[in-house]
Amino acid sequence: MTKVDYKVQGVRGGNPQYKENVGYVSIFADNLTITADAFEGFGSDYKRREQTQITIQTNEDGILFEGSIDDLRKILKTSE
Repeated sequence: MTKVDYKVQGVRGGNPQYKENVGYVSIFADNLTITADAFEGFGSDYKRREQTQITIQTNEDGILFEGSIDDLRKILKTSE
């Protein structure tokens, strides 16, 4: 079962804010967006995914990767 957590810290430091078991997170860094989505469907069909869906994209190139966390793990391991 999927699980998405995140931790953020402000530009001045301090204690990080930690949030557990969220449904969707997007990270915007320079020109890159990374999204983790733990749910699928709409309305009464809205349910937790079997695997978190990851999307990596840039403004210039569009979607660079879209797939499950396991798909991304396989790609990263084979590029070592």
